[in-house]
Amino acid sequence: MNKKHIKKAYIFAAVLSLVLYLAGIFTGFVVQNSTLKYTEKKVASLQRRVENLQLEYIYLSTSNDKFNCKFLSALLDDTSKDMWLIRDELVKLESNPKNENSYNYQELKREYSLVSTRAWILNSVTKEKCDESVVVVLYFYSVPCERCLEQGNILDELKSTVFDSKLRVFVLDIGVDEPIVKTLKSTYLITETPSLVVGNQTLQGFVNKDMLRDLIYSKLE
Repeated sequence: MNKKHIKKAYIFAAVLSLVLYLAGIFTGFVVQNSTLKYTEKKVASLQRRVENLQLEYIYLSTSNDKFNCKFLSALLDDTSKDMWLIRDELVKLESNPKNENSYNYQELKREYSLVSTRAWILNSVTKEKCDESVVVVLYFYSVPCERCLEQGNILDELKSTVFDSKLRVFVLDIGVDEPIVKTLKSTYLITETPSLVVGNQTLQGFVNKDMLRDLIYSKLE
């Protein structure tokens, strides 16, 4: 092969590499953007459901009809499960550094935090009114935080393999700039992450699986 052909081969290889690189970036952007929009729709749907649940609660509390705890509890349980699944999607999105300064992503986290707070309050109030045998947990995390990921995995495992619908977990990023998040941090004296509010008990820092499992069992007794 002469020098002219070698030069052409190098140029072709360079152009091909550039095309593949740009194609990879474009594909990644499209997938990322699609995932973000899909999660946005899920959060919006959850927001409507929680708002409807609030109306259901107010109606059942003020009407002459007997308060239907079983009906409301089933709706709350389904909502809490969906919120936990969406939390997993948010964690995956958080792992991409490109989302750190993304306005759409930050707004999505803000909306999710507000919905999560509303659902947590509604679950806590319903638990007391209906004397439900469930444990409601508010989980505070931050980004980046390796221990937070580990704590989230423990909660995942306990919910899926041990407690199922008996454990309802709601998640808050302490970095979200919302008054209600600041109020909850102050009320429960949250100074580090991960932190858990189990019932009315605050647990600062990482909690291992055995200790958390035993605590949840004690709350169910």
